[in-house]
Amino acid sequence: MITDEFNQYQLRWLEILETTDAAQGMGRLWQQYEEGIASYCCLGLAELEFDENSAGMQPQGKTLNFPNRSAGVVAGPRTQELLHLYTGEGSFYLSVFSSGNSLAGLNDSGWTFAQIAKAIRTYPGLVFRNFTLEVPSKEDMHKLLS
Repeated sequence: MITDEFNQYQLRWLEILETTDAAQGMGRLWQQYEEGIASYCCLGLAELEFDENSAGMQPQGKTLNFPNRSAGVVAGPRTQELLHLYTGEGSFYLSVFSSGNSLAGLNDSGWTFAQIAKAIRTYPGLVFRNFTLEVPSKEDMHKLLS
């Protein structure tokens, strides 16, 4: 259902993206590089906050995975539902970013957590099913990075 309003989970995730001091990583929801030092994808931060099994993360080589879930950048079903994401990769309704057609793509192409949050707040319909789709111009997309 389209409400054009952020729900409590979307607002919490955006707040996390805008304020976290967690290291940002690429290619996986999260990776552990040294004992106690990990990096996260923007979707990995959502998983840590919303997946009921987050306490069950298990080291698997240099990648941390939820039990019974594959590695990678796919948000789980609970996170997808709470956030109203189109897909687990955070795929956009339309491909408008030159650096990728998903949140995972933006994350892995060097967009900071804060820039990703700004893009979501500015064009939530690209990411969340509960918003009306607004298609940004290429000029507007470049402004998001400044």
